Amino acid sequence: MVKKIYKYIQEHRMLENTGILVAGLSGGADSVCLVAVLKEIIEKEQLDIRLLAVHVNHGIRGTEAERDEQFAKQLCRQLSVEYISRRVDVPSVAHQEKLSEEEAGRILRYRIFKEIATQQEKHTGRKVKIAVAHHQNDQAETVLMNLVRGSSLRGICGIRPVRDNIIRPLLCVSRAQIEEYLTLQGLSYVTDSTNEELVYTRNKIRRELIPYLEKNLNPNAVQKLTELADSVLQAEEYIEQQAAGLYEKAVILQPQENPSKPSVKLSVKALVSAPPVLQQYAIRRAIEAAANGAKDIYRVHVGAVQELLEHSVGKCVSLPYGLVAVRGYDEITIARNKTAHLDSRKQCGGIHGGTEQCGSMPQNPADSAVQMPDLREFEKIWRGKRITIPVNEPVYFTRVNECRKAVVILEQGSLSEIYGNNDYTKLFDYDKIKDNFSFRFRKTADFIRIDRNGTKKTLKKELIDKKVPRQVRDAVLLLAVSNEILWAAGVRRSSAGLVTDSTQRILKISVVMQEDK
Repeated sequence: MVKKIYKYIQEHRMLENTGILVAGLSGGADSVCLVAVLKEIIEKEQLDIRLLAVHVNHGIRGTEAERDEQFAKQLCRQLSVEYISRRVDVPSVAHQEKLSEEEAGRILRYRIFKEIATQQEKHTGRKVKIAVAHHQNDQAETVLMNLVRGSSLRGICGIRPVRDNIIRPLLCVSRAQIEEYLTLQGLSYVTDSTNEELVYTRNKIRRELIPYLEKNLNPNAVQKLTELADSVLQAEEYIEQQAAGLYEKAVILQPQENPSKPSVKLSVKALVSAPPVLQQYAIRRAIEAAANGAKDIYRVHVGAVQELLEHSVGKCVSLPYGLVAVRGYDEITIARNKTAHLDSRKQCGGIHGGTEQCGSMPQNPADSAVQMPDLREFEKIWRGKRITIPVNEPVYFTRVNECRKAVVILEQGSLSEIYGNNDYTKLFDYDKIKDNFSFRFRKTADFIRIDRNGTKKTLKKELIDKKVPRQVRDAVLLLAVSNEILWAAGVRRSSAGLVTDSTQRILKISVVMQEDK
């Protein structure tokens, strides 16, 4: 296995010009294998690389976290590997930054790895890389998660072997191979109890979906999904290269050329002469350049800008980070526009950035947007009846970036559909939410719970953080109990009302464009 990993490292040039390796060591099987294998490779190949293991105590699991820290320290003594530990207060950071503990922990871990890498480079003058322990199973989980959520080629590529100064040497081996290696080497490891919880989507895929695929469809499912990711990555990199050429040909103005009013201008003629897939990649690059970042730029945004190629002069679309894209005579301009916000009670931006009427919002947003059935009708749901109810006002759909007439569909759900959840279909424990829930649009004091600890966040802040354009926020359909939002359709669902193994009645709720019904 070590030879296989070293070959993979060489293929991806992971250790070129590397003087120090900072390896994440949680104490779990994957990270223990990572540190042990890297040490073995460095010694066998006589590489002039210093290995430094870093353990981060998240301050979440009490005595279990203390156990993990002591284990990591003792392991490094056993292997004669340099060791550094850091402690962070993940719950506090999660609360302050309105994140889940899982996301806050990931951000803090990488922040610490990068801080240590920067310090080491500054003090030693040697190039530092960060090694983390993702493996084939992690890759398969990521590919599946992106597929079921809806993804472009970029998402199906999964986890990159190399990104900036971060390397992932174990992506070529499976969890089973890692455990076999540890057994042969006589190395123990610790287990994080949260890995057993099914509350996280990834854990459900890990513990339920992948075992099902391996048992019923293909025992090598993990390997095949990894091979798919590798193939798509090669295709993605080739398309990126071709799109880079189109971008250079199409770009008329870049942000750095006018710092006082940063914007990107693209030639319509250059774009329309290229295949649609290259148009999409070039447009994505332009949006990222204007936004100075790639986060929260999704396929719907790229598609909306691409549609401007078919529209007349003056049409525009709203984009994340306060950006708008405007169709000119011969160009598309992507820039910040503070004056683009329209009265959301009167107009809905959609793909035309507020230029087309799509129905006024309710005079009182607290009023119900859906006429709820009485209890006798609800009882019919548990006998197989499907209830379809029209929404009184147009609803904002993120995937088309427009307000459309919509219906709400209520029906009985099942645990087997847990992976069928999408932005506009959710499963709820009916007995947890049945008291006075309704569908409506937003009002002052609305809030949503964002993690399993019940942390509250104002709906306004959540809509802003999710980059929902200001002019359509009043058109986001809400499932609410009083001021508590259980689901902002297309944006986020609450941690309240989740389906568990003890759920007796599962209510499946779908918000559907009327024309798709």
